[in-house]
Amino acid sequence: MNLFSVLHKPISVSIKKSISQITSPLILNKIILANYRSDEEHRHFFKGVIGDKFKFTVGFMQFCKENIGRKTYADAVAWWLDEQKRKNAPDYKPEIAPQFEYNRFIHAYFESNPNGKLEEVIQLWKEVKSKEGDNVYRPNTEG
Repeated sequence: MNLFSVLHKPISVSIKKSISQITSPLILNKIILANYRSDEEHRHFFKGVIGDKFKFTVGFMQFCKENIGRKTYADAVAWWLDEQKRKNAPDYKPEIAPQFEYNRFIHAYFESNPNGKLEEVIQLWKEVKSKEGDNVYRPNTEG
């Protein structure tokens, strides 16, 4: 599926929020509005445009939030499709958000120690976490 066929696919979605309130239809050339949410209405819209493979990702949700009032839903679709291409690249490494410091620590450990053991890194994590300072893995960290 190419971007041209996706962006020219006719799709319009309106979902009842309540019996008396109906949102305006979502269309590709509409600007992402301040009330944007990664909700079922938007999931249904993006699945209608992109297909069943669509899933909200952290990066996609961040793109939509950061581009409220500036970008269109077509831009969001294009960004999602580009993200899928990036994910399929052999050198792709997902970025782990800062709040997931344990996962970041584990990934950094195994990048430096491909033959390391999970039990070892868990013990090292516990030791680093018990000390003051950040909880970042550093290859020269001594237990």
